[in-house]
Amino acid sequence: MKPIPFLTALLIGLLFLPRVKALDVNVNLGQSGANSGLDASNPRWWNFTISNAGAAAGLIVVTGNITIKKNQSATNPVVFSLWSGFTINGSTAGNTLLATMNMTAASLTQQFTPTIFSFNPVSSQLGVGAYSLTLTNTDSGASNTGYGLKYNDIVVMTDTSGTALSTSLYASAGANPTPYPTPTPAPTATPTPAPTATPTPAPTATPGPTPVPEPSQVAASLLLIAGMTLYCFLRRKKQSSAA
Repeated sequence: MKPIPFLTALLIGLLFLPRVKALDVNVNLGQSGANSGLDASNPRWWNFTISNAGAAAGLIVVTGNITIKKNQSATNPVVFSLWSGFTINGSTAGNTLLATMNMTAASLTQQFTPTIFSFNPVSSQLGVGAYSLTLTNTDSGASNTGYGLKYNDIVVMTDTSGTALSTSLYASAGANPTPYPTPTPAPTATPTPAPTATPTPAPTATPGPTPVPEPSQVAASLLLIAGMTLYCFLRRKKQSSAA
């Protein structure tokens, strides 16, 4: 039998490789918040974390949904970015840019409108850890430049059909969270030694009554004493007569 050509064998092998799960998601950003400005002095950001379950689900952020309006004299684009790492007080220092896109002033209206931002190309799947999304603009904010947002710092994720994802997959982290916590193993419980048993001394035996001699023993003793006394008396008497 002829050997199977290498390319054919490789293709067959690829067919049987386990498929990596992936789930495209949309991030809904602050739809019901207060009116807030967006310009060079006022970036906006959202922090979130991905759990082990979220990483296993293969989450990929493809779009973001924000309610935004263009101010009358706005000229510069709005930049939507996804970062690895939290954004703190508007700073992305030390973070890694994963995906970004621009939306021009001409594409936005002067009315608050729910608007979809789409990454193209999209980011890679998100692993366990800390992430952030930012909206930035370089207009000065003066003379009615810049943009307005319906803003709060809550992130809500849905799939592309609009179904909310389980919060076991991700968590909104607020505006300025502490650094992403590394899970700390629970301390090993130190067993408490069992108390040492104090031995209870054995009770001291109380001596019993002194045994009383039997009557036969008493009589025998008296006879012995009397016999010895008589013997000594007779011997002395004999010695006296001989003298």
